[in-house]
Amino acid sequence: MNKMKVVVTGASGFVGRNLLLRVPADWKVFAVFNSSADFRSFVKRHCGRNVIPVKCDLRDNSQVKRLKNKIGGELDLVLYFASNTNPTYSVEEPAFDLDSNVSALINFFENFVCKRAVYFSSLAVYTGLKGPVTVDSRINPLLPYAISKVAAEQYIKFYSGIKKRISSYVIIRFFGAYGPYESGRKIFTKLIEAFLIKRESRFKVRGDGKNYLDAMYVEDAVNGILKVAGSKVSNITVNFGSGKPLTVNEMVKLVGSICGVKELTILHEGKAYEYGRFRMGSKDMKNKFSFEPGISLEAGIKKFAKFLAEDRRR
Repeated sequence: MNKMKVVVTGASGFVGRNLLLRVPADWKVFAVFNSSADFRSFVKRHCGRNVIPVKCDLRDNSQVKRLKNKIGGELDLVLYFASNTNPTYSVEEPAFDLDSNVSALINFFENFVCKRAVYFSSLAVYTGLKGPVTVDSRINPLLPYAISKVAAEQYIKFYSGIKKRISSYVIIRFFGAYGPYESGRKIFTKLIEAFLIKRESRFKVRGDGKNYLDAMYVEDAVNGILKVAGSKVSNITVNFGSGKPLTVNEMVKLVGSICGVKELTILHEGKAYEYGRFRMGSKDMKNKFSFEPGISLEAGIKKFAKFLAEDRRR
């Protein structure tokens, strides 16, 4: 039996790497990456032989055409993670953000057709709203990163509807994750390094810390994505989060407590462009895909701390 032909874009990113560690054996996965220096060695060390790393800058249509010629243009499944991963940078360089989030996606689907596409969008599309949000909430974000994510969602629908290059799709508005291989600039890595590795009792956050976080351990995120990929539920948009939001200040205090910090001081500086005063107003993943995250924050932080400690000893 032929293996299912799968492309994972943005495969060298945080969620992409964690997903590659758990892809089914009956998938033949082309793991598309752009500039990561260690990604090929990561795949060789940690992934099965059914995962093939392929370098391609999706913003360059000539490179995408070469990718198509190399692997073939008809795919069973696309897991589209490729994106500008720094929303704050989108404020400084909106053209780069648009190119990374929208032009790259257009280049890809102008060259490939697929039976199923899972597009990884963001909670950022709800920027500016307050209280509970659902996929039916009226959105009007002003953050460039969020604007481009909304546009990318619409292009997924365009390629499914008018262009007929995607037979079925699911758009996941992801509320966040933490765990192995996340960027060092992310708050959870910074928290664990500050509290467990450096043994500090002071932590600095951007803004007033009253914005919400709703992150899950990345293992739960991967399990949810695989559940969506294998489902027959199609042509919908869903929110995906832990369902247990905390403000940044509350999160810092809780992680500090888990890490054994006795007297914690939170410092505030600057402005947080990703400032969310909203929370999920529906359990889309449970209702549509019978999936809920199962790893508690305390268990997740301990697992992540163990990984970081072991990684430092290598």
